[in-house]
Amino acid sequence: MGYAGSLVFYNAYLPEIASAKEYDKLSAKGFAMGYVGCVILLVLNLVVISNFETFGLDSKLHAIRVSFAR
Repeated sequence: MGYAGSLVFYNAYLPEIASAKEYDKLSAKGFAMGYVGCVILLVLNLVVISNFETFGLDSKLHAIRVSFAR
């Protein structure tokens, strides 16, 4: 639901910040940055889950819950 809602704003602002020739390039760059951000968050969550004691968490289950809260 959040993703679908964000596309409304994304598509509405695209003509405001780029010319028609730049739509594809800017759109692809935006999606690429989104995927990079997701990978960074995934790696961070995996590090927290794998090393839960280092982060002061009680158990792996607690680390998983914390990761989902992000």
